[in-house]
Amino acid sequence: MEFIRVWAMQVAGAVVFGILCEMLAPEGKLKGIVRIVLGLIVVVAVINPFMGIADRDLLLGELTFIDNLAVENEQTTFETRATLINAYIGRLQSEIIPKLEPIADGFDVDVRLEVNTDGEFGDDEFGAITDILVILTPNDDNDYDNFDQTVADISAILRNEFDVSVENIRIWRQNQ
Repeated sequence: MEFIRVWAMQVAGAVVFGILCEMLAPEGKLKGIVRIVLGLIVVVAVINPFMGIADRDLLLGELTFIDNLAVENEQTTFETRATLINAYIGRLQSEIIPKLEPIADGFDVDVRLEVNTDGEFGDDEFGAITDILVILTPNDDNDYDNFDQTVADISAILRNEFDVSVENIRIWRQNQ
């Protein structure tokens, strides 16, 4: 039963691969040639179990390799995108914290933020700060009298220099 399932998956993979290649092929004579080659690949995938009787694994290893390579490339692309986004967030944090520290005198500053990752790199909204949390922890030199002014000044910097809307800014005071 496992044999049939694997065979069906291989045939389905060959068909999907064929459809994708056909969609990417340019119009004209080349498209006809692509259809013929892809038809042969599907036929080979269908008759492959019978070729196994003759101890020949015709093209199936290559098809499986292509499927595995496509999955690995997609995973690598996803991981690369996540790495780039995390590096971008880290760079933003390293830019924001030094701008806030002089204003937040008497507080240690920590910044956590989220950015827009919808769409593609280069889109206008891609990478825009969608949520920012500033955590202020009092240090030994703290003067609680100016906390409200500190919050207002931090909010102004985030709005003006980093284009964050006021509803996406949260500022918390954390006790030691």
